[in-house]
Amino acid sequence: LNALQQHPMNFVFISLREYIEEGCPDLSDHSEPQNIPLQWKSFPQLRKSLDPSRTIDISIRMLTDDNERTTAQLFLGEEVHLDRRRLLRIELAPETYNRETVERVVQELATMDFLDGIMLKKDLPTITGPGLPILTYQVIGKMDGRLLREFVPQQTVVADFPITHTEVPLPNIGGHLVLEKIRKHPWLSQVVTNVHAGRTWFFQDEEGKEQTLEKLLS
Repeated sequence: LNALQQHPMNFVFISLREYIEEGCPDLSDHSEPQNIPLQWKSFPQLRKSLDPSRTIDISIRMLTDDNERTTAQLFLGEEVHLDRRRLLRIELAPETYNRETVERVVQELATMDFLDGIMLKKDLPTITGPGLPILTYQVIGKMDGRLLREFVPQQTVVADFPITHTEVPLPNIGGHLVLEKIRKHPWLSQVVTNVHAGRTWFFQDEEGKEQTLEKLLS
């Protein structure tokens, strides 16, 4: 008994044992109904799936040092050729998905700072989506101290790297953080309904992809 008394929770097990030994008697006369308030909890980082018919992928080439890609290249060796892009997967509101809206979304995002060093105002975003050409929002010149950017059509997201592997984790905390910033923007908050964040690896062929992923993820 002394050992059981060392912690108050031990008496729960004593009571349970006695209840079973006594044949599990009816204890309804010893209990009172309780009104326990429910608390609804929200888990916004658990991003719901996106509607592919109105979702764009923004693949971002970091113009500053991409440490993850560099580390992977050193680990795999120079014989393995790969590339990497940060990924923002953005779902637009129904009836708003068109090229004009998509371009304005990217232009507005390019004025903002984002998580983990992503700054679209200096990095190079390439946009893909259903019914859209592949577009890169790139610098074409400079005027009065300002960089001039235009949407320039491309053949591929990464030239000579047609094979991809996309990683979008769940729960998607990165997407949640981006969406929270977007909700503070008067126009973007009206047209962007959801965001996922992740990354995409690019490979030259399926064999290289399989070998690389096996080494990186094993």
